[in-house]
Order: sequence, then C-alpha cells, then structure tokens
Amino acid sequence: MPKPSRNTDQRALLFDFDNTIAGTRSVQHIRESGAYNELTAVTMAKVAVYKPVPGILDALKERNIRVGIVTNSGAPYMERLLKHLGLSSAFDVVITYADVKAAGKKPSPKGLQLAMQKLAVQKSQVIGFVGDDEYDLVAAYHAGIVPILPTWASRSPVSTAPAIALSPKFLIDYLDHPEEYQLFAEKAAALGSANFARKGVYFLPLDGESNIVTLKEEMTTFCLGRYYSQRAATTAALHDQHALSKEIAAKEAVTPFKVPRYWVDIFAHVVKHGPEFMFPDGNRFDVITVIPSKQGKDPRLERLLASMADTLKEEGKPITCDPSVFAYLPDAQSQKALHANERRVEANRSLHLNASNAKKLVGKRVLVIDDVVTTGSTLARARALLLGAGAISAVGVALAKTVSIVEDERLCPKCARTMKVQRNKTTGDRFWGCSGYFEPGSPCKYSEPLISKKCPKCGRPMAIRVNSHSKERFWACTGFRETPKCSHSQDFDPNEASV
Repeated sequence: MPKPSRNTDQRALLFDFDNTIAGTRSVQHIRESGAYNELTAVTMAKVAVYKPVPGILDALKERNIRVGIVTNSGAPYMERLLKHLGLSSAFDVVITYADVKAAGKKPSPKGLQLAMQKLAVQKSQVIGFVGDDEYDLVAAYHAGIVPILPTWASRSPVSTAPAIALSPKFLIDYLDHPEEYQLFAEKAAALGSANFARKGVYFLPLDGESNIVTLKEEMTTFCLGRYYSQRAATTAALHDQHALSKEIAAKEAVTPFKVPRYWVDIFAHVVKHGPEFMFPDGNRFDVITVIPSKQGKDPRLERLLASMADTLKEEGKPITCDPSVFAYLPDAQSQKALHANERRVEANRSLHLNASNAKKLVGKRVLVIDDVVTTGSTLARARALLLGAGAISAVGVALAKTVSIVEDERLCPKCARTMKVQRNKTTGDRFWGCSGYFEPGSPCKYSEPLISKKCPKCGRPMAIRVNSHSKERFWACTGFRETPKCSHSQDFDPNEASV
C-alpha cells in the first residue's frame, strides 16, 4: 500500500473528546460499560459541546488547520455523540478504540501516530494535542507532540505537567504565535536571558499536592517550567533537547553551582508581579524566603535570594528577603532516593521553622522559592509551617516541575535484570544498558539503542554510529559484519530523539 503524500505546508491540531470537546460525565457509565444502546435522546440530553469549542473549530478552519480526535472511547459511542452534537463532519479524522484496540489505548501514542498518518502530517506539523487528563498528556509526550491542557474543560487536577495550559482565547492566538506561548523559565533558558519581548509570562498553576490545576482558587504555587527526568526513555530523550532541564541537571554536577542570571530575574518578576495575580488587593509579599540547603550541601538558593534582594533594591523596590525562615535537621535525607509516599514523611520530619522567626511571620504574606518540585512534599510542608505560625498567605514558586513518565519495566533479554537508560561517554548518545554491567561474579554487558529503528533493506536493527572524521551521527545497519552482509546507512535526524 503506498504511503500518503506529505504536505509540508499543512498543519494539524488533535483533541481528546470526552470532557475536552464536550462534557460527557453524565454518560460515563455507558461509555465504560460499552452499553451503547443506552445512548438515547434522553441519556444524551445532558451532553453538550463546551461553549468555546465552536469558536475554536471555526478559527482552525479559517487557518486551514486540519483537526482530529483521538479517544479511548468506542466507535459506536463516538458516532452517536458526534451526530447528537452536530459535529459528525467537523473533524478530518476520528481515532477510536476500534482503531487501536486495548494495547493502543492512551497513554500509548499509537492513536496519535495513526491520526498523523491518516492526516498525512509529520509530528513537526502537529500544533499539539489538547486533552484534559493524565493519559492525554502522557500519550502526547510519547508521540513527541506538544501536550496542551485546556482550561475550559474538565476541572480535575493532573499530575503530569503539560507544555502549557491555555484558555480558548490564548489557544486561538497560539495557532498564529506558538513561540509566544512557552513557560517563562523554559523560554528564558533557551535564550539565556529573562529580558525578551513578550506578550505575557506563562506558568503552570499548582495546588498543594503539586498537581496542575485550572481553577485559580486551588492554586498555591507558580511553576515556571518543566524538568525532564532522565530515568525513562521518553523523558531522557526530551531532556537532551531541553535547555532548562540541562541547566537544572548541571547544578548537581558542579559545586558551587553558579546560579544563572536569568534565574534571579524570573524569580524577581514573580516577586514584583505575583501579588497582582494572587491577591485581590494586589498588595506585595512581605517576606521572601527559600527552601534551605541541607547540611553540607551547596546553598545555591540562598545565593539566589541574596542576588535577587540586591536586584530589587537597585530597582528601588526593596523587600524583606530572609533565607533563615526554615532549617533542616542535621540528618535530613535527600528526597531523590525516596519514593513519593516517603518524601512527605521525610519532609514533615526534617524541615522546620527556625524558632526565632516564628513571631515575625504572624499576619505576613510569604513567598517560598524552590528550584524543582516533584511530589510537592517540601513546599507543602513549608506552607503548612507558615500558616501554622500565623502567616495569612503562603505562596510557592518553583523553577520547574519534574516530568517523570512511568514506563513499563524493561528487562534484559540475556539475564532478566532491569535495563536502565545510560549515556555513552564518548558520543553523549543515550542507550539501554543492563543494570548488571558491574555486577560482581556475573556481569552482563548487553545493550541496545534507546531509539529503535529497523533496516529497511534487511530488517535487522540499526544502530547510531559516529563518523570518525566529521563527528556526525548516522544510522548504520548492524548487519555490516553478518552474513549476508548489509551496509545500509541513513542520516540521523535529531528530531527522532523525541520518539
């Protein structure tokens, strides 16, 4: 079967359906049970398209942007509801459970990949995938598509950070100016500066559990960017293309870490303008503090706070910056080695207020700076301590939230030990390596490429190689030294790293 031709000028935007295009909670039980014969005029009466959606679809049509739905729901369910809503011809492609079956349901990227294939577009031509829940966001990451959280749809919190959360107005503007809609810290990291022309400053609103929320009333923390974990294939590949993630990773490799100037500037921006968003009266924060360093660790946030205080003073906007509000017990453990449920226990045990500061916090509005949040346990503990001491408001601000996508455990085909994402010290490329490499007595040196590709000529696996002269990477068939020999090679596309 010939492949569909690719139109390099064509763009596409993909959507989830349930609770993104239309509110369908009233028929959730029918959808989940598969009792589609119960989708009658009566049961569908409460199902309605969200008010902004028709305007969004019109804007997409005006711009000649193709539109698709990718849903885990069944085909009969979708056919009946789209007809009921008058949307049967509104989408260029609709991918349902019938197209991908159980193994291809979101969070698998299979449905998104199939939609791109049917639309004859590459992932670089897809503006994004708009979805309201965890599976939608994870599927987008796996497919290498921008995950967008709609603020008009489901109000349920999500734990995986999207690229951005957009209102209907901003989504339409995003179609024409996607470069404007980047999280503040991510764009600053890419440019190496926080001083750039912009329409606005974008962040992810987090609640007390570090979930992303769309209701302002539930927000407790400004999150200015994302940090891609290096523990799984999808996020490790994204990490290596993401300026902010690489900058954050550097802080663990260098002591003392030189805090980038743009970190100081973006936090200073939140200090100056955050109160306008958080407080009805717009009054400023009274005290700015940080999550302190643990004993014997590099006090990088304390240095950042001092630099920010100097910056604000020079601008004629002095404010109380106190790095000593909190302190860790001497035996505080690193949270990185702990599971999510252990992190909160450890934060509650080891982080405390300095007794001499408690009375100074009564009636104050306090902003707490942290660099990276994962479970949010540290900021949650800090907020509880501040409110318990009489502060009238405790707001957090984080440089980034960790994007850590749980993937199926990968076992070594030779020894059955767990495989881990490793990095080649010479080329910098990622690969799967057996965790038993250094195991005394029975080492296992099995490895395989992180990005899998089969040779189109012989079907054997291809591997990433480096040209010894130009130092450029390329794909080479592993059958080069086998019988029959295959010397096929291909250019390496850096964009393949986000597959």
